[in-house]
Formats: sequence, structure tokens, C-alpha cells
Amino acid sequence: MGKKKVTDKDIRSIEFAIDSVFIGSSEKAAKQALHSLVEQADEAGKLQNDLDSLRHEFNTLEGEYKKISRRFKNFRRLCHAMARREIVDADGKPIMFGDILYGEDGRAWTVLGPYTKRWLFVSGVNLDGEPVKQPVMAKWMTRVPRKAEEK
Repeated sequence: MGKKKVTDKDIRSIEFAIDSVFIGSSEKAAKQALHSLVEQADEAGKLQNDLDSLRHEFNTLEGEYKKISRRFKNFRRLCHAMARREIVDADGKPIMFGDILYGEDGRAWTVLGPYTKRWLFVSGVNLDGEPVKQPVMAKWMTRVPRKAEEK
């Protein structure tokens, strides 16, 4: 069943029908009743639109909640893996929050948390000297800078 909006043309047609059927005070009462019904229909239409927009917003928020809930659940699982010392660096040593590890290029990175079991979310400084947060592979990281090992 589709929605149909009452137009001014429809109202004029009904008013003409009222004029031809009713006489005097009953005509005025019928027109008042008609206009009251039209106003109520407009208000009901506005309320329906509000309800539809609220339903859409609720569904959107519910979807966002499910995504965030799933991400949080995964993050908790990864944090427990890190606490059980399952996430290790290139030397096989367990990685914990706040550890300072060195990449293949010798740059220092601070571990912010697990990204996946193979990847870590780290912060550090890029080649331009700007602070950056990014995921890096755990098996590429060591506790001793590579440049220091080469010397």
C-alpha cells in the first residue's frame, strides 16, 4: 500500500463537493472537519517521516555498534595473546606493550598494541622526522638496532 500526499487540488475538490451537498452552518462544520483532518494527516505524515528517519538512524547505529563490538572483541583476544607471550619478534622474544623495537632500517618504534598476531601497531618517527602511528610486521622487529649489529 503506497503513501499518497493530499494536494491542494484534492482539498478544493472536496470543498466543492461539500458546497454542493451541505447548506449553511453544516457546510462550515464540514469544511472545518475537512481542514482538521488535512492538518492531522499532514502531522501524521511528518511524524511518519520522523519515525522513518529514527529507524534508519537506529539501524545505522546498531550496525556501527556491532562493528565496534567485534573490533573490541578481536582486540581483547589479541591483548590476551600478547599477555600469554604468543606474539614474538624476529629473535623469538615476546613483545609487550610499550616495548621499544627496531625495524630493518634501524629506526626505533614503540609498541602501542597488537594489530593482528603477525602485525603490531607502533608509533615512531618517519624519515622526515614526523611522528607516525602505523602497523608493522612483528617478525621484522628486533630488540637491537640492525645498524648496531652490522658494526
